[in-house]
Formats: sequence, structure tokens, C-alpha cells
Amino acid sequence: MGRHRRVLVASLVGAVVGVGSLLSTSLVAVVPCDGEGYGCLGLVVLVFYAYPVVGWLLGWLLLNRLGGVRPWLTAPLGMVLTVAGVLVGARAQPVAIVVVAAAGFLVAAFVVDAVDRWLDGPDEGWPDKPHGDVAEH
Repeated sequence: MGRHRRVLVASLVGAVVGVGSLLSTSLVAVVPCDGEGYGCLGLVVLVFYAYPVVGWLLGWLLLNRLGGVRPWLTAPLGMVLTVAGVLVGARAQPVAIVVVAAAGFLVAAFVVDAVDRWLDGPDEGWPDKPHGDVAEH
């Protein structure tokens, strides 16, 4: 799979994570709360803290299955960018959460891919990179 396709797959995974966020928000809105224990506040706090962990796991599983860019690194970075985007201002519109999540995973995959290519260096035409077994030092 090409580099651009892997980055687009990460964006789609981010959109799925964003839809999951909308579903969890809708769940909080429709579940009746009682006054026992922590009540509604406890449910909201639980969802707020569980969303990044569940989103990271869902993102990692989907990226791993669909062949994303280094899923173990792209998923947490994508979730950090998604949560930051949601906290900054995407709370107003439900569609904005999906767009922010897709953009967060897209940027994460692009950054991880760029750093990966930078660390590996080009395959051909790189004078300082040894090719094959080089025994001379």
C-alpha cells in the first residue's frame, strides 16, 4: 500500500473514532441519571476519561488491521491531536468532532510517516548510507 493511501486510511480511522465520540456523547445524553453515587457528573467524567483510551485502542486496532502508518505511534498521537482539537473548540458542532478526529489522525499519520522516512533516508543515491554488508570501518 502506498504512503498516501496509508495516510488516508488513518484519516478514515480518525473519522470512525470521531463517530464513536458522537455515539458516546449521545449515550451520555440519553441515559437517565439517578441521584445515587456520583450520578450524571460521574457518567460524564467517566466518558470524558474513557474516550481517549477507547479511541486510542479502536484507532490502533483499525490501523493495525487496515495497514496504517505505524499504528502503535499514529494512534496515540492522533488521539492527542483529536482531544486537543475537541477541547479547543470543536465541541460546538457534532460534525466538527468527526472532522477534527479525521484531521488529527491524518496529521499524526503524516508526521509519523515523514519522521520514519527521514530516519530511514532514501534507498538509492545516498552516499553516506552503506548498501549491504560493509566490513570496512
